[in-house]
Amino acid sequence: MNMQANNSELGTIFSLVANSGTADARVMKQARALTRAGYRVRIYARSEEGYPAQEKIDGIEITRFDCYSFEGISREELEALLTELDLYSLFSSHLDSAIDINTRLQAISPHYSKLLLELRTVGARVTKLKQTKARLKAEQGTQKRSFPQAKILRLLRRIKERLIGKNQNSNSAYKTATVELSNEIKIRDQIRASLGNFENVQALNKELHNHMFYMRYALFAANISRLELDQNPDIIHSHDLYTLVGAIALASKTGAKVIFDAHEIETERTPSLALEKKEFIDMLERTLLTNVQQVITCCDSSKEFYSKRFSRSIPEVVMNAPDFSDIKNDEPIINIRATLGLTENEHLLIYTGGVGREGRGMDKVVAALSFLPDVHLAILGPRHQLNDAWLQEAAHKEGTYERVHLLPSVPANLVVNTIRTADVGVCAFQDISLNHRYAMPNKLFEMTFADIPICVSNLPEMANFVERLGNGLTMDETCPRSIANSIQQILNHPGKYKLTEHSYAVLQSEFSWNTQAKKLINTYSNLIGVQ
Repeated sequence: MNMQANNSELGTIFSLVANSGTADARVMKQARALTRAGYRVRIYARSEEGYPAQEKIDGIEITRFDCYSFEGISREELEALLTELDLYSLFSSHLDSAIDINTRLQAISPHYSKLLLELRTVGARVTKLKQTKARLKAEQGTQKRSFPQAKILRLLRRIKERLIGKNQNSNSAYKTATVELSNEIKIRDQIRASLGNFENVQALNKELHNHMFYMRYALFAANISRLELDQNPDIIHSHDLYTLVGAIALASKTGAKVIFDAHEIETERTPSLALEKKEFIDMLERTLLTNVQQVITCCDSSKEFYSKRFSRSIPEVVMNAPDFSDIKNDEPIINIRATLGLTENEHLLIYTGGVGREGRGMDKVVAALSFLPDVHLAILGPRHQLNDAWLQEAAHKEGTYERVHLLPSVPANLVVNTIRTADVGVCAFQDISLNHRYAMPNKLFEMTFADIPICVSNLPEMANFVERLGNGLTMDETCPRSIANSIQQILNHPGKYKLTEHSYAVLQSEFSWNTQAKKLINTYSNLIGVQ
């Protein structure tokens, strides 16, 4: 690393994230707030297809790199890094195996990939020849028919053949296609046999994938440590645990302070982790927290959780609220009611975000629609083919398929205006982990800022939110009948659950991004020691 002293007015912040950066609303909102406050912010993010290696947005410098690559990284380099951070014992059982499997795959990959490409090419020719044979056989059958339509077809075919110079009759063409198909099948079988001589690449990839669950933390640290950095950071902001080893490795070389931003409780991610992996995550996090100067979380319950394992200071809550300054009040991209063709007597229930699976409870919501014959459900968010199919199947079983509408996502700053025509919002997260129990998803804020009453799971953070603002009801998220009853109660008394002047003031003073940004900046000021 080649670094110079920091010359930014307030300080330089390195924000580390294991995704593209710009696709993470929390990362970008924080970076913009800190940039406006006078900090120089540089995001180091994972390289992904379609994103440039370098870009600058709103004064924020973004660098993307292949953060999980083994390329150019030796076993000795990884061992030295982990030993320095007192982490080697945690990773030792995976280090050698991961490097060995990766080396074997790298040796196999060029030849294996070439054969796979050849197999796909031959496979396409085989498919095309089979189709040709089927067509020619059908034509021969047509020639044997004596009814007028067949005679007309034969006449048209002869005219076409004469015009394009075809002299080969269909019998000859069929024989030729048969011989060519036989040859191509032989070539295909030879390639398959050659592929069989390689090690079981699929099994090796599966084994490497298992080791990568552990090694990704070390690889992120090794790869970011190899980057040429032109300036020392004052604070390194680690988003989630994936980047925290890298943050502490950089801090040990630069003297920077480290903030750990726990977007979720790492040991409680969904789906649930196997015991061995959960114990690894728990020990890794506890070890790394001894080198962290400040923890940030998304809600009060998560704050309480991290207060028990981080004693240096009280964790700070920075909620994932929308940025009012970024919300567009233009004409929405999608007018949902108009798009669905709803009448005045039909009601619109809205959910924003991915469908997920059982953990998000949307199967319970489509079941609840069976008790609400005049209600349509619109789901606005990224489409995932398998998850969408799962939900549609559930709706088919409940007889509500025709009233479940899957809509594409819109830019984050257009969501609030797009959903304003909905009558009720719903969030039915299931109590399957601490992360779900303590969830304060962004969709709650989106619906609230759109002034849509909400039905939420009877879980601590969400229940407290709607009770504090008076803009919704809790429900038994496991029971479709309870979900339906809550929705119907709001539909019967819509005005009762609209934001009042008082609740809107509470929303602005406690839950707006402006308030969250002030807490974030105060945290930085206290850590650096500036006003």
